[in-house]
Amino acid sequence: MILVAAANKMLASAEFQNSESLFNALMCGEDGMESVLPVRSIISLAEKVRSQPALKQALHMAASSQQRDDLDRALSSDVQFAKEFYAHVECYGDRLPEELKIENSEFRENPQLLADAILQQADGALTVDLLRMRERAVRRKLKRLFERGLQSGRCVSL
Repeated sequence: MILVAAANKMLASAEFQNSESLFNALMCGEDGMESVLPVRSIISLAEKVRSQPALKQALHMAASSQQRDDLDRALSSDVQFAKEFYAHVECYGDRLPEELKIENSEFRENPQLLADAILQQADGALTVDLLRMRERAVRRKLKRLFERGLQSGRCVSL
């Protein structure tokens, strides 16, 4: 955390435009970043749901009822998926969108929220591989901008 703050401060003091966005782009495509793992896990689960219409329908029905028993019943239809679902809850149960808001429940407290997040992603086409490709493309673009900026003596902007 200290290094993140120091890097952001350095970029801002070097008068880079959009220094926070610049730093985030620099971190794109970096493997093993803890902050990206929960997102990749949800997308991976969504890929599995997308490929199994019966599981997707069962999760949609559980989502509409908002009953924990219905969610457990839906998950019981695919034991491997259920293991991965609960592994996500175990590993990342406190990580969710807008997690800094105190009033928000966590996936650990309310696994239905995870099912909802998975279903949202399952309705799209994003895959873990596509996400990685996008992240790497952002990083490659930024590296090229940096190289041009260093060669010309100008600041980089996104």
